Amino acid sequence: MQIMKGINANSLPQREQSASPLKQGEVCSLLIKTRIGNEEAVAVIKGQEVQVQFEGKMPSGDRLTAVIGAVNEKGLLVVRPTASQPAGITNITDSLKTMMANAGFPFETNRDLLAAAKRAAASGGTVNEEILTNLQYFLAEEPGTISEKLKTIATMLEKKLELSVSQLHAVHQTLHGKNTAETLAQLAQSLGIPIGLETQTALPEKEFQVINQALEGKGDLYSAVEKWFMEFMAEKNDGTPETQIDQTLAAEVVHTQQAVPAKKIIVTEITKRLAGLAADFKKEQRSISLNLEQLAKSTNSKQNRATAKQTLENTIHKLNQVILKSDMMLYADMETEKHLLTASSRLAEAGGLIEKGNLAETKAIVQEIKGLIDKIQFKPANVKIMHFTEDLLKQSLPRQNTLKQTIKTQIEQAVKPPAIKQPSARQIFENIKALGLTHELDAAANLLQPKQEQLSRLNASLKQDPERTVLPLDPQTKHNAMQQSEQELNLKAALIKFLQSESSYTSSGHDAEQTIAHLTGQQLLNKSEATGMQQLYLQLPLLLNNKMENIKVYVSSEKQGETLDWENCSLYFVLETKKMGEIGIMVHVQNRQLSLTFKNDQELFQAKMEPLTGAALERLQEIGYHTGAIQYGAFTNSTMPTGEQPTSAASETRKAPAAVKKGFDFSI
Repeated sequence: MQIMKGINANSLPQREQSASPLKQGEVCSLLIKTRIGNEEAVAVIKGQEVQVQFEGKMPSGDRLTAVIGAVNEKGLLVVRPTASQPAGITNITDSLKTMMANAGFPFETNRDLLAAAKRAAASGGTVNEEILTNLQYFLAEEPGTISEKLKTIATMLEKKLELSVSQLHAVHQTLHGKNTAETLAQLAQSLGIPIGLETQTALPEKEFQVINQALEGKGDLYSAVEKWFMEFMAEKNDGTPETQIDQTLAAEVVHTQQAVPAKKIIVTEITKRLAGLAADFKKEQRSISLNLEQLAKSTNSKQNRATAKQTLENTIHKLNQVILKSDMMLYADMETEKHLLTASSRLAEAGGLIEKGNLAETKAIVQEIKGLIDKIQFKPANVKIMHFTEDLLKQSLPRQNTLKQTIKTQIEQAVKPPAIKQPSARQIFENIKALGLTHELDAAANLLQPKQEQLSRLNASLKQDPERTVLPLDPQTKHNAMQQSEQELNLKAALIKFLQSESSYTSSGHDAEQTIAHLTGQQLLNKSEATGMQQLYLQLPLLLNNKMENIKVYVSSEKQGETLDWENCSLYFVLETKKMGEIGIMVHVQNRQLSLTFKNDQELFQAKMEPLTGAALERLQEIGYHTGAIQYGAFTNSTMPTGEQPTSAASETRKAPAAVKKGFDFSI
């Protein structure tokens, strides 16, 4: 399975910059484009092409840091490379001291600012009075130690991020502020919205089997859904507050004749959704199967190698689109998702065989996967259809859809833990989207879509289609829902909208701002790099036992065009637990050979973990990984690569895992 790029901080709205004037004494990075003789050149400084004259000998390299001088009698800007003289370090320090004095920050009382400015200049970044002002404000006003703030600045310089006040604040909040779980918990508290997931006790699977049989053509789907729905409503009407959606409505639908139209509408909606998903799945299944059949034929001759490779890449792409982006996987059971993941990984393996010219083995894998694809039956999961049904019931209730309710819904979606019996990679991706970490990318893609295509993505209950029975919604609710769908509403978008009507001076407004900054900081840290490495840093909040918990995730991989190499990558998970302290899980994959290392400082950790690891290895093997022995080690000396402040004093000087390099780029 390919790992597609999902978040790109280049798409984030950033402060518009015009070409700023070059000031004498300013330290800037410089790129030589054209050399003119031994002393003159056309160079790019701060995005502007300028003809310059070097003070002394012109450097041999094209990229350097230089101090801006005066304009000479020829009208050329004089520049002095900071490392062109033995006193280069002194020169740059003196230039920065002069600039600080001009900005009103004498270095005698601002030595931390001088250290930050020297670091910025040494990294090739631009240093001017505006940058100095931003750095001074950040060092003086932002909570945290000087060490933490300097680490934040260093991380931003590595990522080539603009040192603006807002971005410094956002990245610092992510690295050294409260974690995502704590931030969301505080936000929910200040808004007065209790966050908790209803106890979801799925109906016995035997009650649901009749629906899957009907989807296979063995029985009437409407009748099967109707029977299951009645069981579902009876369960909801058991008098237990934790499992009630609306006891009055449930009793009405189950027991009274007056609610027959409402029941019929909901049952019809579920039936049409299931029938539509099954039909879409069969269509994609048929298309993929035909591709594989064509691929098998093209492997009969070495002359068709290029054609076979292209067909294989198209097939893998189609499979990954089904797994990551289609609505089908939002309702499919774990077995269906697992089969598709296995098919994608095995076909990726076949791609390597094509490169080696091993067409016979490629053909064998393709035929094997074609047989697997042809046998898959789309089977929705009981618990996922229950969630969909609950949403339909909630839509039918007469209530005001306030912005706070939207924020509550998005937080609950973002922290929803995977179902115990139906764990799903797709659900984790939906949780990430609910936070708003793909907000700008989704909004941009939505704007580029034709209007008709946008409308087709609306929930069926919002369409005014005379041939389709929908839930009765008032015009204002339809309008609100239409707006929400068109804007790809998520937590970040909802909070931005909330701040339009709420002052940041209130506690709820302040917490909303902090949450937005925290999410934006993650996006900035995931900025795309021009190097061959792509990396990811995420904080995933999960609601466990009605308490918000936080998981930190780091991913490092070589790039393959617009994708990450999932067969050769490293993942590092950090979990904070009450009983065992911090636990690190290092997953390293090389040529599909997967090694696992668990890190913790407790003496009995290995003994407690060993009984649990067998099932985890089996699941990894099922989707195409080869697993080796599990290693155990201490957590104390194995830190995270972001320069974050450790949570325990004993971990003050941790080092980053060797597999994770600097910089982070989030790609799904």
